[in-house]
Amino acid sequence: MSQAEFVSVPLGTPAVPLVSHTTKGSVSKEHKSIKPLHRIAAVRECQGMSLPSCARRLGITLTEARHQEKPTTDLTLSQLMAWREALDVPLSELIGNADDFIEDPIQNRAKMVKIMKSARQIDEIAKETRVQRVAKMLVEQLVEVMPELEFVSAWPDVGQSHENRTSGIPVCRGISEETLSRLGF
Repeated sequence: MSQAEFVSVPLGTPAVPLVSHTTKGSVSKEHKSIKPLHRIAAVRECQGMSLPSCARRLGITLTEARHQEKPTTDLTLSQLMAWREALDVPLSELIGNADDFIEDPIQNRAKMVKIMKSARQIDEIAKETRVQRVAKMLVEQLVEVMPELEFVSAWPDVGQSHENRTSGIPVCRGISEETLSRLGF
């Protein structure tokens, strides 16, 4: 059984036992308490970003991303900054008072990004000139309201959300001749 580690906290607050986790040279500690330390998962979900997508942006495994986004995981400042960049939100949104809901500006920004993605998608797939004109006007108005939306792209087409390099384990491992023959190839 491992020995519990304790942190200094303000007077009158009980010390919290920690469990250390080490992955790829980084150290994070998971608090064995109910009080969350950050809101990464809530912010990610609000942004509409999948965990695998975040893991790719962070350059870490899906398992490590899942561990890091647990509200009780005590992340290093470098890890928090990486999440801030991956989610494109202020650091205060990730580490603010965890008892509060995500602030309205973050929710509104997430909604605006979704609207922009839809407007870009309409512009890309519209066949009628009139519909394209309305979509372009909507895109221009959204950029006028929120300039950083200028670089937001359309929703990915179905089946094209992954790049070739993310083909998965079957491609890396290969498919045995036995399996191919069972499948009739």
